[in-house]
Amino acid sequence: LLPRSVRTPLLVSTLSLVLACTHKAPPSAEASAPRERGSPEAAARIRALADENWEGQLKLDSLLATQVGDTRYDDRLPDALSDAGREAIRQLAVRTRTGLEAIPRAELRGEDVFTWAVLDEQTRTTLDGLPFDDHLMPLDSLNSIAVQMPVLGSGVGMQPFRTVRDYDNFLARIRAFSSWADQAIARS
Repeated sequence: LLPRSVRTPLLVSTLSLVLACTHKAPPSAEASAPRERGSPEAAARIRALADENWEGQLKLDSLLATQVGDTRYDDRLPDALSDAGREAIRQLAVRTRTGLEAIPRAELRGEDVFTWAVLDEQTRTTLDGLPFDDHLMPLDSLNSIAVQMPVLGSGVGMQPFRTVRDYDNFLARIRAFSSWADQAIARS
C-alpha cells in the first residue's frame, strides 16, 4: 500500500483522471463556433504519458490494480515499505513529471489540459509526500494490508475465487504477506 500521505490524493487524482478521460460533455452553442485547435502531437503525448503513468501505478500498487479489475498483479502485494519500493514510487513520479515538462501545456485542449493538470498534481503530491515517514506506520485500523488480507481471503469482493488461478494468486499473496509483515515489524 502506498503511504497514507500519498494514497488519498493519489486515489482522488486517479479517479479524476479516469472521469476526465471517459466523460463527454454535452455539446454547447460554443461547440459550433470556430476554436483554436490544439496540437495533435501534444495530445497524443499527454495521453501516452497518462497511460504509462497508470500502468506504472497498477504495477506498483497491485491492490489498486485488483480494485479496478486488473488481474495481472493479483499474485502480489504492493511494496511501499522498503527503500526500493519507495524509490520505485519516486521514480515513476519523476519520470511522469519529466514527461509533463516536455509537453507544452499551451498546445493542449479540452480533456488533455485536465489530464496534464491531474498528472501534475498527482506527481507533485507523491513527491511532496515521500519525505514523510508514514510508511513507518504500516498498520492502520481501517486501511492497511493487514486489514485487507482477510477481506481478500473471503474469495468474494474485489478478488473473487472463480478459478484455480484465482486461488493460486491468493496463495502467492499469502506468501507475500508473510514478508510484508516481517518488514512492517522491522520498520515499526
